[in-house]
Amino acid sequence: MDQDEGSQRTTGRARGRPRVELARAPDLQLLRIEDVCRLLCISKPTLWRLRRRSGFPSPTAVTERVVAWRESEIQTWISTRRRHAD
Repeated sequence: MDQDEGSQRTTGRARGRPRVELARAPDLQLLRIEDVCRLLCISKPTLWRLRRRSGFPSPTAVTERVVAWRESEIQTWISTRRRHAD
């Protein structure tokens, strides 16, 4: 099957519909608990201790049982910590 120039490829799931690629907005990127722990190189208990501190970003409730942090807020917190260490 030939595709015209400028036409979009389709996936098998949505036969006949163009595949939609969503742009990633950095301030909307959410990190789950495991992602934050990996990024900070800490354990889950350490994350919960940091969470109780006043300067650590608060998580967002994604569902009743799932929380996540905005990546931009975690990156800002890391930058702030680096400035205080210098």
